[in-house]
Amino acid sequence: AEILDVSDNGMRLAGFADRPVQQGDRCEISVETLNTTISHWATVRWVEPHPLIQVFGVEFDPLQD
Repeated sequence: AEILDVSDNGMRLAGFADRPVQQGDRCEISVETLNTTISHWATVRWVEPHPLIQVFGVEFDPLQD
């Protein structure tokens, strides 16, 4: 998926419609930088389906100490 927007507690993403996403789905978000890969679990909170893509919002799980 492509990152469209990032906030402190979630992201707005765009992904292809061939892999349907539904509200309540769990996913692992991995973002790669030059030196590091950051991963965090999240829950899909909303989905806007389109014929070729779907835009959806995820809320990050609380960080564990």
